Amino acid sequence: MDIFESFEFLDSHPFTGERILNKPIRVKLKDNEYVRHFFDGSEDYKQITNLTMGKEYLIYKVEGFGDVADAFITDDYGNEKEIMIDMLEEVKEEI
Repeated sequence: MDIFESFEFLDSHPFTGERILNKPIRVKLKDNEYVRHFFDGSEDYKQITNLTMGKEYLIYKVEGFGDVADAFITDDYGNEKEIMIDMLEEVKEEI
């Protein structure tokens, strides 16, 4: 299991607190109906701004809350953005 997968499947090894990554993980937003709701103006979803579907981002920090985690990335305007790790998928090419 690689480092990204270890943050995706926290049921078997939950953690709480921040983890600064030695090597950033390259990711992009998952392109599925659930994630698209956060970007398409759907009323029942808190809209996410300053991130682009299909664009690659680097996770540099992860904060765990037991069996769920948030990833910290830099958004399209250079600001820190916290997003549920379940909304991301790893891009497997090397950095």
